[in-house]
Amino acid sequence: LADDDLPRWHDPYGWLQFSDYDGWGEVARWADGLYQVPEALPVELEAEIERIRSLDTDEDRVLACVRWVQDNVRYLGMFMGAHSYKPYPIDVVLRRRFGDCKDKTRMLCAMLGRLGYDARPALVETDYQHRIAEWLPSPLAFDHLVTRLRLDGQTYWIDPTRSNQRGHLRDLYFPDYGLALVAGPDTTALEPIHPVTQGTNEVDVLESIRMTDYRGGADMRVRTVYRGQQADRMRTLLKSTSRTELGRNYLHYYQERYPDLELVGAPEFQD
Repeated sequence: LADDDLPRWHDPYGWLQFSDYDGWGEVARWADGLYQVPEALPVELEAEIERIRSLDTDEDRVLACVRWVQDNVRYLGMFMGAHSYKPYPIDVVLRRRFGDCKDKTRMLCAMLGRLGYDARPALVETDYQHRIAEWLPSPLAFDHLVTRLRLDGQTYWIDPTRSNQRGHLRDLYFPDYGLALVAGPDTTALEPIHPVTQGTNEVDVLESIRMTDYRGGADMRVRTVYRGQQADRMRTLLKSTSRTELGRNYLHYYQERYPDLELVGAPEFQD
């Protein structure tokens, strides 16, 4: 039996692999044909692009595109038939207001491309990550599609299937998937991923208790700071849960240690 604590990218069992592709460049050209952006976009999307075009800076415009796709098109994956690897038409995704990683990445690349930015779809493997470098070239080496953006000499990796991401462009959380295959006719090899915020996934908790003596009452305050992916998760929670309910949940948690604790107000949040 395999050890339960093995990393996700390590497979302790032997297996065989077969491929019809001569190299990663051939796979990249196959992907490029699938994820081409059409010349004509839906009127609603063109109008949104023009609104974004009027923003002040490149970062403002890029972030507006990312947040629009992340927060206005719900992620839903239905991997059946041809659409397990082929995206739906952009107008269909826009009308439905849902799509999977292929649909959302293609839409984001379409918006960024209309604004003149170098945005390309990129295939990644979320479990085996960097180990795919040891595999034979094949589309089956990947299970997710993201966006690679090049802006002002910096490479950014963006996942449009995430939601509620805020902050600067450099603050957008992206996992360390190790390697990616960028769709395009000029790609010849896998590209290393060096996400700017790949390690940001932190929660800092500071509990302070103030008392005048050991016989009377005391005031307890808790300050929690969420960063990276943890901040994204908290934003999502705040959209679905009221501050009153969160306050009750926190109170019940701390009452296990301090049974007489009373809540004096709902939690406050700053983003």
